[in-house]
Amino acid sequence: MKRKIDKLRRSKEGRKLAGVCAGLGKFFGVDATYVRLVWVLVCLFPPVSTLTAVAAYIVLSYVIPEETDYIDV
Repeated sequence: MKRKIDKLRRSKEGRKLAGVCAGLGKFFGVDATYVRLVWVLVCLFPPVSTLTAVAAYIVLSYVIPEETDYIDV
């Protein structure tokens, strides 16, 4: 069975801030709650500083396009 390969988009539904974690969850086929949990854990542990993780989220919110209501061909 072939899997349809979706494009990475920020989600319009289920979003909390900019829809980055919801979009990543939809792209990888996991619940957005798990993506958010991993993101928070990455923010809290020393190898990646909180400022770096927040800056990465902001950059991703500008780089990843938002879902559209029309069909993207």
